[in-house]
This record gives sequence, structure tokens and C-alpha cells, in this order.
Amino acid sequence: MIEKETTQTQTDRGSDIKTKPAIWISLFKRQKPQSLSNQEESNSGSTTHYGQRVFWVFIAICLVILVIFPKVRCFIEAHSASVSALGSVAIVFLTYAYVRYSHHQWQVMDGQLGVMRKQIELQKIHLKQWVEIGNWRGGNIIHNADMKRRWLVSYFDIVNATNNPLTLTRIAINARGDGSAQGFQHLLTPKSKYSGELIIQLTPEEADNFVTTDKPIVCRVTIDITFTDVMTNEVVQPFRFTALYKYGSPVQMDNKWG
Repeated sequence: MIEKETTQTQTDRGSDIKTKPAIWISLFKRQKPQSLSNQEESNSGSTTHYGQRVFWVFIAICLVILVIFPKVRCFIEAHSASVSALGSVAIVFLTYAYVRYSHHQWQVMDGQLGVMRKQIELQKIHLKQWVEIGNWRGGNIIHNADMKRRWLVSYFDIVNATNNPLTLTRIAINARGDGSAQGFQHLLTPKSKYSGELIIQLTPEEADNFVTTDKPIVCRVTIDITFTDVMTNEVVQPFRFTALYKYGSPVQMDNKWG
């Protein structure tokens, strides 16, 4: 009997030991949905409290309007003339403020337009193109064979002085009343040059005097350079020179008319 009781007690203890973890697990499992339900209840409670607050605020606003509006209406009806005068004054002030605001906006827009104009002018200046004529040479020697031809030949360079390419399209030269023009298409890259020539026809007497005497030949020279700039605009640039030819010396060009 004692052994049976001991065995029973041991089995009971073992069963208690085995069943305890199950109880703890079941308790732990039950706590989780309780926490979720508490959160849901708190959320639902907060939403209901927020709705109640909004409702009571709306009711309070309606009550205030119902209480104040009749008094305001009675006051306006009793002092209609004063209210009309105050309304007129308010309209005058509002009109003045609107005029001042419009004037300020107009000044701001005018300033912005001025800045835009300056930017456009700067862009035009940046894109403005021109050519230069220089490096005159020749026109100083006439051989015996040249006496029959009776003309002086000199050369010059046309230089693109800008940072953008341009296209030469025409060169027109007039010297001593004789004119000639040449049309063509020649691309001038920045700082590049194109060589042209100036031919001055002489009579036999002028050619003989040019060689045998020290008397120079002085004449006016007009050169018109036509080109297309980088914006595809056609530009005509005139040049005016006074040419001095002297036997044994290179031609001399002066930008001033003699």
C-alpha cells in the first residue's frame, strides 16, 4: 500500500509537472487577443470621443450664431446709415489698397522686363559678329611685262574676329570709281581668315610715272563685306580706306579718307 501510494503520488506529481506548461501556454495564448481587443476598444473610444467633440463644437457654433445674429441684424437695421458710411469708407480703403498693390505688382513686372531686356541685349552683344581687314601686302612692284597690263595688285586678309563661325557670301570693292563684286559661300571659323585681292587699273602714263618718279598713287577704296552670322542673319559691314601706292614700298592703308 505504501508503495502504491508513493507511486500514485509520483504519478500525480509527474502529471502536475506535465500539465503546468500547458496551462502557462494556454494563459499566454489567451493574453494576446485580450491586448488586441483592448487596443481596438481604445481606438473606438478615441474615435467616438473625437466625433462627440466635433458634434458639440458644431452645436456651440450654431448656438452662437443664433444668439448673436439677431442682435447684429437689429443693430444694422437701427444704424443703417452709419453702417452704410462705414461700408463706403471700407470700400475706399480696400480700393486704395488694391491700387497700391497693383502699382507695386506693375513695378515688379516692369523691373523684371527691364532685367529680361538687359539679358537679351547681353545675349545679342555676345552673339554679335564682325570681321576685320588687315595684313595688306603687295602693290609695290611693277615689272616690264606688267606695264602692258597697267594695274596694281594688292592682297588683304578678312579675319573672323568673334568666337562663333560665320559664312562669307559677298565681297564688293570700289577703287577710283571702278567697282567689282564677287559672290560665293565660304565658312569662316573663329579667328580664321580669307585672303582677297584689290586690283587698281592704271593708264600707261600713270604706270610710267609710278616706276620712273617718286610720285605715289593715292586713291580711295571701299570694301563691303557681306556675311551670314551664327543666327542666320545677313550682315553687311563696310570698310573705307585711303590707299597709298609707292614704287619700291608695300601698299599703305589708312582708315581715314584723304
